[in-house]
Amino acid sequence: IGDNGLAVLFRIISASNWTVRKVIFKRAFMAYFPLGIIHWSLWYIFLGFHTVDAVAGWADAPIAWSATTLN
Repeated sequence: IGDNGLAVLFRIISASNWTVRKVIFKRAFMAYFPLGIIHWSLWYIFLGFHTVDAVAGWADAPIAWSATTLN
């Protein structure tokens, strides 16, 4: 199981120059558009929400999420 979005990001960061970075980004964007972009965006929003919720709970400052957010 891998995180393809993160793998592309690491590949872009480790590229030798800006031209190669642009090519990698363009290929990845075309490969993942539109469903892959939506999928990975929702995944990272999900992870971020739960990370913020957990850290706030551990810091004894729970966030009062609205019913709309939780449904």
